Amino acid sequence: MNAISPGLVATPGVVFHHLITEANKSRVTPVEHMAEACLRLVYGDPAALSGRITYAADVIKDFSLQPSALLA
Repeated sequence: MNAISPGLVATPGVVFHHLITEANKSRVTPVEHMAEACLRLVYGDPAALSGRITYAADVIKDFSLQPSALLA
């Protein structure tokens, strides 16, 4: 079992409801980072990635990932 704490993710709903402010914009997680981090945990070796509770930014850094742009 792995878990990623999403925090404030820049989804269309978050943008629509103006939840990103000057005070919190440095802590907003791009949706591409969440997608890449979740994909890494899902497709990673379960023997090496089990029991992880983390943030998307940590997974991106730990595995030297480069998030891909979302398809339009």
